[in-house]
Amino acid sequence: MSRFLSIAFLFLFFANSSSVFGIPQKNESNSGKHRKVILNMEDGSQKSGYIKEFRKSVVVDDGNNLLGNKSMENKFGLQTKKFTFKKDLDSKKETLSIDQIKSIEFVLNTDDFNINETIVYEKVKLAKLKNNHDLKKENVFTLLPVYFKNSKITVYYFIVNDSPKFYFKGSRADYALYQNFKMTDIFKPQNYTDRLYGIFEFIGKDCPEYLSWVNSAKNKTYRPTSKPVLKETSEYKIIDSYQKDIKTAKKEMSEEEYEAYLEWRSYQKTKGMMDSSYSIYNEFVVQYINSCE
Repeated sequence: MSRFLSIAFLFLFFANSSSVFGIPQKNESNSGKHRKVILNMEDGSQKSGYIKEFRKSVVVDDGNNLLGNKSMENKFGLQTKKFTFKKDLDSKKETLSIDQIKSIEFVLNTDDFNINETIVYEKVKLAKLKNNHDLKKENVFTLLPVYFKNSKITVYYFIVNDSPKFYFKGSRADYALYQNFKMTDIFKPQNYTDRLYGIFEFIGKDCPEYLSWVNSAKNKTYRPTSKPVLKETSEYKIIDSYQKDIKTAKKEMSEEEYEAYLEWRSYQKTKGMMDSSYSIYNEFVVQYINSCE
């Protein structure tokens, strides 16, 4: 299990090209575009309207981008503190603070391609697990899209370089935990894998049955019940299909048609990438739900 996960995680991290959770790639959409949303406010109220796009498409293509002082979440605009909101596109703008907002529901409604989906971004604080299993807490709010949620655990996600990154938050926890990649993990991938197990050990620290299962998975021959991520390199197939499709569409469609198609195709690609990559983590989450109160 450990060696398999080490190789799989490094494979995912170094996938090619760049996107973020269904946002069209850099230079493929209007920056600053207003997006249709529902805002769930901290006071329990809701606001329906439009906010100026705060999420950024960033190409991570060199060591400076990887090793900069800012977190990847910050570079992609997910730690934005102020938002421009309009009830209607022609109405007066209103500035909202992240402190006022609990979650943002982005409405994908492209009639031409039968899309009627909502992507929910929740406000959360993050913490990363260090090699000694201590937590390094971040005291800024981050907006992350929800991949899975029930009464016991929430799984968030973030895609950079077409490589999914997952965050896990128990229902009683104050922070969502994630694995941070370090350049030294290239030479010692086991450290990266150990931090993954450490996340689930931390989440399940009050659940002896679950901790026993995690320990067994770590030290024995456990394998995920779903197919290994490297077996058919499905992520590369998804990316390749997407790139070919949008290249053809750009030549054959009007600008308006292409913009709608790009949003639909980006959503499809993101969903495919998430579903394929999540198979590594699924058993950990399922066991947690079944074992813990």
